[in-house]
Amino acid sequence: MEYRTFKELLGALKGKQRKMTCAVVGADSENILTAVLKVSREGYIDPVLIGDEIAIRACLEKVGAGAAPVRIVHTHGDKATAETAVALAKSGEADILIKGYIDTSLYLSPILNRENGLPLKNILSSFAVFEIPTYHKLLATTDAGIMLHPTLEQKKIILQNAVAALRQMGVPCPKVAVVAALETPTPKMPETMDAAALQKMNENGEIKDCIVAGPISYDLAINKASARVKGYEHPVAGDADLLLYPNLVSGNLLNKTFAYSAGARAAFFAIGARPAIILGSRASDMEDEYLSLVIATAMGEKR
Repeated sequence: MEYRTFKELLGALKGKQRKMTCAVVGADSENILTAVLKVSREGYIDPVLIGDEIAIRACLEKVGAGAAPVRIVHTHGDKATAETAVALAKSGEADILIKGYIDTSLYLSPILNRENGLPLKNILSSFAVFEIPTYHKLLATTDAGIMLHPTLEQKKIILQNAVAALRQMGVPCPKVAVVAALETPTPKMPETMDAAALQKMNENGEIKDCIVAGPISYDLAINKASARVKGYEHPVAGDADLLLYPNLVSGNLLNKTFAYSAGARAAFFAIGARPAIILGSRASDMEDEYLSLVIATAMGEKR
């Protein structure tokens, strides 16, 4: 099953959404509040706004919701805000965490704390889904926000995290492109060796429920004509559902290129933990935050 647009994806997920409590971490953001209140009005979430109460109420006034009956938890500083959100999630009072106006590292720090953080299924990795006008279907990417230089074993887990998320969305056998600068494994470029190893794991049945190609360059992963010209034959060529990045820098650059130079709409998550974690940028627009929230209500687990 392929989704050409977010509209198709949301249509397929309709009916799977469960009403959840959403903790907004650093809620003094007009874009975030607009999206959160829209999803709340649609009946998908009960929001809990965490942060400086004066700043949050000022933002509520700016978005025309000054009289909205919302719960606010006042905190002093970003560190306390993030820690409060994690405490709510651990106690079962929050089913979804969404990043508001707070730095990503401060948002993730208490989530990943070994002693008091959230329970991880394996490792936490970032996961994004893009609707790019020049591509024929939705395209997912990982990891562009958490793991700096993942090892081969970590890349395997990151890949499996993303495949599981796509299968939850209704993509039964995602086509995974382990992207690199070229298609020939060479020790001078360790990422190509890792990519070849991941493809071999998939062929041997060690990585299941997907089709993996690697190493493969970006153009061959998303453009069938380029693959034909270069004589690259593989089911993933020109039809990738997921790009697995070699490191955070390359992933961050390409994700932001999609968002800011290619006119893409996007939904951003951190996967591999409970509860659902939304990981947009502080500069994300309202529509991206809305998409992320609605998708999370269908994919997340109610505590």
